[in-house]
Amino acid sequence: MSQYVVIYEAAEDGSVSAYVPDLPMILVSGRTQSEAREAVLKGIQLYREEMELMGAPMPEPSTYHEVVSV
Repeated sequence: MSQYVVIYEAAEDGSVSAYVPDLPMILVSGRTQSEAREAVLKGIQLYREEMELMGAPMPEPSTYHEVVSV
């Protein structure tokens, strides 16, 4: 099982956008982070299915994260 980094960004209206840097076609949004997370998981599932149909492997995760305090 691969682990992909998901980046969440809150908007001024309270909605949340999310994207997966290693899977550039996945950019979703939701009214909450929970909704955005559900949409990301669905997007990854659809991406995986499309790759299987094309006979191509899923891209390997290469993005990592670090949280810094300043």
